[in-house]
Amino acid sequence: MSLLPLDTTVEFYATGGVADPFVLDSAESGVLGVDVLEGVAPVDITADVMQIAVRRGKSRWLDDIQAGTASITLNNQSRNYDPTHTGTYSQDIVPGKRIRVKTGGVAVFDGTVDDWNVNYTLIGDATVTAVASDVMSLLGHTKLSEFTATSQLSGERITAILDRGEVQFPESDRDIDDGVQTLQADTVSAGTDVASYVKTVERTEGGRLFVSADGKLTFRNRRTAQPSAAQATFSDSGTHIPYTGVGMQVGSELLFNRVTVTRVGGVQQDADNLDSQDAYGIRTLNYQNLLFPDDADSQEIANFLVSRYATPRSRFELLEIGMSRLSPSQAAEVIALELGDVVRILFSPPGGGSAIDQYGVIDKIEHAVTSGAHSVKFSLSTALDTYFTLDDPINGVLQSLTQYDSTDYTWDDPTMTFDDTKTLLTGNPLGY
Repeated sequence: MSLLPLDTTVEFYATGGVADPFVLDSAESGVLGVDVLEGVAPVDITADVMQIAVRRGKSRWLDDIQAGTASITLNNQSRNYDPTHTGTYSQDIVPGKRIRVKTGGVAVFDGTVDDWNVNYTLIGDATVTAVASDVMSLLGHTKLSEFTATSQLSGERITAILDRGEVQFPESDRDIDDGVQTLQADTVSAGTDVASYVKTVERTEGGRLFVSADGKLTFRNRRTAQPSAAQATFSDSGTHIPYTGVGMQVGSELLFNRVTVTRVGGVQQDADNLDSQDAYGIRTLNYQNLLFPDDADSQEIANFLVSRYATPRSRFELLEIGMSRLSPSQAAEVIALELGDVVRILFSPPGGGSAIDQYGVIDKIEHAVTSGAHSVKFSLSTALDTYFTLDDPINGVLQSLTQYDSTDYTWDDPTMTFDDTKTLLTGNPLGY
């Protein structure tokens, strides 16, 4: 009998001792989104699951989004998961087995098993832990042949990479925006892994590249990487989705007053905020080997980044939700949130005063499911300060969200606002 909350399930694909890895050019094994793989339907093993830990996203704001992982511990008293026995799934305890975690029927992780850790103790305990990762891990092991890419938009470049003969990533398992940034025609060296290269494209675009909870490789360009409104609102007042913990930070993680940007084949471009350097010392953010077609693009992104991050700001960095405290509709809202989504958080600290009201972008999603409990933890970075809000005396006035039209910044985005010193106040057109 499973000890998990009733709305959490685990499925995997038992094929009788044959690994069922995600095969990029296979009409069957290459399709993550279907419920039948190699003619075998997914098996519900929830009754044996003792605990689940899922992690997707990035640990620090400036890091690339890494492969999502899941650790699923199963009761093995029956030796059904012992590869040295003749149990129900003994022949399936091999790497490459697809495994999927759902909450309320919605996927929160979809990937393949890298390792099975079988553990016995002398007092009779018996467990097996499946350690799995999503398809980003596979792309890290897929190598490109040497070729020269044409000048094209970022999303087109990612699509061209996924279509290559040595990759053949299925169209049904990707969700790729066209892109806004034009990339240079560059030569890709033989042996370059797919994950590293498409992450370079992501950084050049200023977008967001990740594997979604249901296993799709997803790319959002800089216009869509950060939504223009909050997908969910959380508060401690009882009027919105409740939470069990919140953390704020005022520190140097998002403090940069010198930015250097270099494109492939280009000259390093620098941008400095001297006032910030005098106040906090020099803190440098360095981007290299980007795929801009000329140095002017490198200079513009350096200008943009130093204008945005030269001044430290307080921000929510952590939000934790106890799923058992939520109504079914609130739980569905939480489960539906994805990497890159924006949430609004209202918090009334002890000591009185006005409630803190801020927006944050979801950088990491963690699920911890144990006996009768399910918690979700979001790691956050700074989102837009201001959104258009109907009936609000300030944010409800369209002209209040002015657009900066100086030639210093060519990214035309109506959410960008600047003060009279050309310091960026709101807006994030590049997704950085």
